Amino acid sequence: MENINEYFPPDDEEGWFEHPRLRHWQELLHRGAQLQLEVRRARRGLDVDPPVLQVTIEADGPRRLETEPWSDDLHRGLLKLGMRAISDDNESLRFGIAFADAFEPAENCVGDGFFNSILIEALKQGPLAERLAEQLQQIHVLTPNRDSSAYAECRALIVGAIQGRARELTHDLEYEKPQATKILGGALAIYLDDRFSITERRELGWA
Repeated sequence: MENINEYFPPDDEEGWFEHPRLRHWQELLHRGAQLQLEVRRARRGLDVDPPVLQVTIEADGPRRLETEPWSDDLHRGLLKLGMRAISDDNESLRFGIAFADAFEPAENCVGDGFFNSILIEALKQGPLAERLAEQLQQIHVLTPNRDSSAYAECRALIVGAIQGRARELTHDLEYEKPQATKILGGALAIYLDDRFSITERRELGWA
């Protein structure tokens, strides 16, 4: 019989990752290589390409580039490795894309329409409202029914998702709070732009 411990690694095993690319990158870091992450998502008119994760590796020999399609598993693994993006703006793009997955439990709880209403209300009443003012003023949703039994649960899931991303910025990536706040605000702005097609509507003259 095969050793079942292959599927049950020790709880304290550092850096256990399911994705083979993550194990490869972790090994390179342990060898002293320098890795730099960039999230790329090309826009061509109204079309946006799927995002990709690009890791530049500087080790023995020439610099090389490894590219993987975006996946939330890879993103979370890179967080565990403590790998920052190349700039604050690129970090905002990274987390803006990641918010789609982070908000999924809240959206599944109530459906997209009610989720939209609660999300916008929560952001307008939240501490990043001023940073998001440009996006929020272009989004029009119904006022959520606060008497609904699902309202409080959905709002708590939304706030929890934002808090979770804030902890990743300050704990996993070790940003100071002012810088993390700037990145978080930028990420939510990107998420809102994606979800409500703000840029597309503006380019079509619908804004």
